[in-house]
Amino acid sequence: MSFESRHLRFERPDPPPPEDPRETEQEPVSTFRSPVVVGEIVPEPTALIQVPAILARMEGITAADRAMAVILGQRALALVSIDSDDDEVLAGDLIDALGAHQALLDRKVRPFADLAFKLHRGLTGFLGQATQELVAGLGHLRPMLARRLKAKQDAEEARQREEQARARKAEQDRLLAEAVHAEAVGESPETVQQIVRDAESVPPPPVAARPITQVQGAGTRDNWKAEVTDKRALILHVADRLKADDDSLLNLLVVDTTTATQLARAQKSTMKIPGLRAINDVAFTKRRT
Repeated sequence: MSFESRHLRFERPDPPPPEDPRETEQEPVSTFRSPVVVGEIVPEPTALIQVPAILARMEGITAADRAMAVILGQRALALVSIDSDDDEVLAGDLIDALGAHQALLDRKVRPFADLAFKLHRGLTGFLGQATQELVAGLGHLRPMLARRLKAKQDAEEARQREEQARARKAEQDRLLAEAVHAEAVGESPETVQQIVRDAESVPPPPVAARPITQVQGAGTRDNWKAEVTDKRALILHVADRLKADDDSLLNLLVVDTTTATQLARAQKSTMKIPGLRAINDVAFTKRRT
């Protein structure tokens, strides 16, 4: 029995009835039916992998080592300056002890961490392979349907505005005609002017909204994004704002520290770039004996 027959059952859509030319043309309705997925239930991860037991074991393994790590770390932090040869020897011994204890903890915990990493990487890769077609399908349909719904929403809003404008103009015309009639029958100028003012301040009447989609629960939301169309123009504009003592756009520019560090390593003390400084942050090294 194949995987599909054991895990998936697809319902075939019923064939559409024969077309009757006498019927009026209607909007096509999809006959696609979602497949019914029948699969085995995956147990809870803790039933397959005893994560709490592993973590408890790690706590037991590292309890005493953790106390030693605290002691060594506090001794190192208590040494605030190295001003003599004795301080230098003490610092060197502490570095050896700290490194050795770190390596000890790494040997105890690393096999479990590596196993967890391999499991995470394997399952993540499996999930990506299992769902790549689904992700591609969602990435294809969602934006396309969103654009369709947005266009229909814009058309509906335009229809409402036009209908409101027509209704408002009809009411204004009615009031202006009433003002003309009032003036013709001899009403006071104040009354006529009041009717004219009422016509000018007619509010847009409410308009009933129409549904814009047949997809249940579907809708759209604004998702504005910025797109860099001219990097040079952007930098020059930010520079102009900075010259005018306006720092509001400074965060748009991000310094590539990796490239800056590469320049510092290559040029060393000869690097002369305004706003950057080459720093020789000396690192400690020690050969193993």
